[in-house]
Amino acid sequence: LSLIMAFVSANATLKQCCNLHSTENIQRNDDHLINFIVNGSSSSNDNYDDNDDSGYNSSIRGKNEYKSIKCKAQCNAQWKSDFHTHFQKNYDEEFYEFPLDELITASFDNFYTFCNITEQKLACWNMQCEMNRKQIPWSSDLHICAYKRLQFEKALRCLK
Repeated sequence: LSLIMAFVSANATLKQCCNLHSTENIQRNDDHLINFIVNGSSSSNDNYDDNDDSGYNSSIRGKNEYKSIKCKAQCNAQWKSDFHTHFQKNYDEEFYEFPLDELITASFDNFYTFCNITEQKLACWNMQCEMNRKQIPWSSDLHICAYKRLQFEKALRCLK
């Protein structure tokens, strides 16, 4: 439960403090992010001793968490930028996940483009951020393009 609370708290704080839609903004917020991760997430209970007098374990865990969150944010920012480039819509403000936006269901080309940029995000998380499947959060784009792609391809005509 503490890991979930720390994750939710980290995501809420990141969204409040940082505009993560561009990698420029991620770079500008480095100091805030590293301070938040190192000082603000000690409630998670990994196999580290937070009471270590040297602070060594806490510092390593904090830096690793920071790198992971920053890397994931950069992959997400690139995905949103690619989405905007291909579809001329802001994903967060103009796109509807449910019901699935007609932009995606309008054509097979749009569907494949959406899934291709989603697969690039997944590859970024896997290769650059070294996230394994258990660390990757559920999202509608991954559900559609990675977990249930064949079902959505078959149903695409009905979804129009």
